[in-house]
Amino acid sequence: MPTWYPMVMGREVMLATEHYLSAAAGARIFAQGGNAIDAAVAATFVEGAVNPHMHTIGGEAPMLIYDARMQRVVVLNGNMTAPARATIEYYRSLGMSLVPHQGLLAAGVPAAFDSLVTALAEFGTKSLAEILEPALVIAEQGFPVHAGLAGEDPSHGEGLMAGAGASIRHFAEKFRNEWPSTARVYMPNGEVPRPGDIICNPALAAFFRRLLDAEAGARKSGRRSGLDAARARFYRGDIARDIVTWSEAHGGLLQLSDLASFRTRIETPVAVDYRGVRVFKCGPWSQGPVFLQQLRL
Repeated sequence: MPTWYPMVMGREVMLATEHYLSAAAGARIFAQGGNAIDAAVAATFVEGAVNPHMHTIGGEAPMLIYDARMQRVVVLNGNMTAPARATIEYYRSLGMSLVPHQGLLAAGVPAAFDSLVTALAEFGTKSLAEILEPALVIAEQGFPVHAGLAGEDPSHGEGLMAGAGASIRHFAEKFRNEWPSTARVYMPNGEVPRPGDIICNPALAAFFRRLLDAEAGARKSGRRSGLDAARARFYRGDIARDIVTWSEAHGGLLQLSDLASFRTRIETPVAVDYRGVRVFKCGPWSQGPVFLQQLRL
C-alpha cells in the first residue's frame, strides 16, 4: 500500500510508540546509556501525559519482556485488582445486575505505576528521576495538542475523528459539569483546545515530583531502594491516602488496604511454535491464548 512515510532503518535500537514525543523520550534514554526497558518505561510515562485518553498512570501496564541475561521471556501482570468491597452482593444491593463498565464503581487499584517500577527494578538500569525527566518536562512546560486528543480532524475543520469517542471534545460537557479539575487541565479557557494549542498539567508534574522526592530520600541505599521508596509512597503513603480520600468522597470503593496489598506479579508466558518461530503471549487474563490458538488452526 503506498505511503508518504519513509521507511525507517537503523543499526542499534528501534522504538515504536503512538506519539512521537514518547518515541523521542525513549531515544533519549538510549542515548544516555539506558537499555530497552529503561526506554520503554520512559516512553510509557510520556504517553500518559500526551495521550491521557489512551493510557494514564491510574490504569494498567501488562508487559512481555525478553531478559537477555537469562535468555527467557517473562510476563509482568500489570493488571489492576478490584477493591475488596467490590463484591457481587454490594453491586446487587445497589440494584445492579452487572458490574459497571465505567465510573468509580468500576475503578480498581491503579496498576501501571507498580508495573513500570517493577520493570525498572528487575530489568532496567536507570533511576526513576532519569526515566521521569521527559514526562516531567512535558507536564510542566506543556505539549501541543494533537487532533486525536482534541477530537478534531484538521482536514475537515470541526469534523470529529473516527476515534473521537475518547476525546476532549466528546467529554467536554462532562468535564465542565462533573470533572472540574480535568476541565482546568484540558480545557483551560473553558473551550475544547485546537490542534497545536499547548496544554500543561501542573497537577501531574506535582505528582511526579512527590515520587521523585521519595526516591531521592532513599537513593543513598542504592537504585532499587529509591524505586521501592517511590512505590511505597504511591501505594502505602500520602499519595495512597489522597487517592482513597478522593475515591470515598465521590462514592468509590477503594480502601488503603487495597493499595497496600497490591503487587505486580512476574509470570511465565504462554507460547506456541508457529512456522519455526516461538510466539509468546500473556496468560489467560489477556487475549493472548486466543491469539495463539488462532496461530495453531
